[in-house]
Amino acid sequence: MTPMEKAGWTPLPHSDEDLERAKSVPDTPQTRAETYRLAWNDPDFMTRRELRAVRLQLELLKPEMILAERGIR
Repeated sequence: MTPMEKAGWTPLPHSDEDLERAKSVPDTPQTRAETYRLAWNDPDFMTRRELRAVRLQLELLKPEMILAERGIR
């Protein structure tokens, strides 16, 4: 955790904060639209054929990050 995060400031909200904020928006036709959903939390969007390269990147990044967290090089 960086000193700024410890002080309560980050340039972007964490994903769990984003998700909670998205759940608390008013219920309107606009906010019910598929395009209003957060991209990373939208299975229909994330599984589109055009995003295959992005999903591959995520699949490669995930184990790399876990190994780094555990100090494995």
